[in-house]
Amino acid sequence: MKKILFYTAIIFPLVSFSQIITTIIGNGVRGFSGDGGHAKFASFDGPNSIVIDKFDYSSQRLSSEGNTSQLTGGDTGGHSIGVTIYVSDFANHVIRKISKSGIVTTYAGTGTIGYDGDGGPATAAQLDYPGSLAIDKKGNLYVADVHNHRIRRISSDGIISTYAGGYTSVYSGDGVPATNAGLDRINSIKLDDMGNLFMSDQEGYIRKVDTFGIITTVAGCGFYGAIGDSIPATTARILAPYGIAVDKIGNIYLCSQTYIRKIDIYGIIKTIAGTGYSGDSGDGGPATAASIGSVFGFCIDDKGNILFADYSKSRIRKIAPSGIISTVAGNGIDGYTGDGGLATAAQLNSPREIDIDSDGNLYTADNLNHVVRKITPGTSSINEPVTTIFKVYPNPSSDFLKIVGVEKLDRIRIYNVSGQEVFNFKINKFESEINISDLPPGGYFINVNELKSTTFVKR
Repeated sequence: MKKILFYTAIIFPLVSFSQIITTIIGNGVRGFSGDGGHAKFASFDGPNSIVIDKFDYSSQRLSSEGNTSQLTGGDTGGHSIGVTIYVSDFANHVIRKISKSGIVTTYAGTGTIGYDGDGGPATAAQLDYPGSLAIDKKGNLYVADVHNHRIRRISSDGIISTYAGGYTSVYSGDGVPATNAGLDRINSIKLDDMGNLFMSDQEGYIRKVDTFGIITTVAGCGFYGAIGDSIPATTARILAPYGIAVDKIGNIYLCSQTYIRKIDIYGIIKTIAGTGYSGDSGDGGPATAASIGSVFGFCIDDKGNILFADYSKSRIRKIAPSGIISTVAGNGIDGYTGDGGLATAAQLNSPREIDIDSDGNLYTADNLNHVVRKITPGTSSINEPVTTIFKVYPNPSSDFLKIVGVEKLDRIRIYNVSGQEVFNFKINKFESEINISDLPPGGYFINVNELKSTTFVKR
């Protein structure tokens, strides 16, 4: 049986600057399962986008979800994720919600491809490859319904409607209500602090829907390319723009071809990263001299750092306010390794959208690994924990589970997904083999030496 190694934290002091990566959502198996249970054991199919409910409208939404409110308020054994996250489960054609306590539910979509349901509950509506997500200060969730060529909005009471697009799948309609405009495939959406919605249109435009519902074009002239620096953005050529972001003062960032470009508050566009050649070189130097690939996700942190997920290079990188570029996560090799260790040493597989919480934790939809991963902020404090590993294998297992530590194992506890302790054993050695044959099939948390837990699956 192939061994799958999971990692958790064993803490000791060390002076260093490190960012630690972990999986918080998804079991890594492509599919659809897990609603009503802990998200760690749920299956997803190509999570495309994530958004954190920074305005904490979770309780308001739960009031319309019946029994779900009881689940999310239940005991999960301390295995909460601390934030409410919405995930676009792209190939399953649904939006899923993960509560602060880690419980996953379907929030929109039936799982059947189509366009239906406006004016009714989002859970009864049809979507067609839902992609990028955004959430406003009133708790409305916006969804790029990619193959329907529309932006859909789910109100805080769970009712879905079309917010933009639908007239045609060809660019049209500036200066009119957004629902009368034509959109192509919308790759990314973002809201600014005023509530204006920005979108990247595959046809080569960046468009804006203002708070009155009127759509306009803010970048792109209708010709493909990446031509036109230090000119009005509406006269520049933009090739199939992917990710976008908007900072606190209204500057817009976008990826076009293998460039990252910035549109300032006066509407002037310029290149801030990329050489025109696809690659992942240039760390430690000016971003304009670095090579990048295809960027699907952007976010801006409180310090003004521009963080972006390079889908084609399986890295997350950062451009500091000084213009210097560096890698935050991913070693550039497609794969799924590294949980519990340094984020820069981990393997990602085509990360898509990213988001950041109020504590500076970074989250990414690790698309082809079918999981959501979290990257904790780095620190240089001598008292901060640095992570090493213990191994748990085979995983999944039907009878015996072996645990090997880098220091002596003192106490092993196992909890089911409801937080119930099902195993508690005291030992004093570096490795242990425990009999789990009597446990019912399913997912479990395993805690060693009273430190953070990892997971395993009982067949």
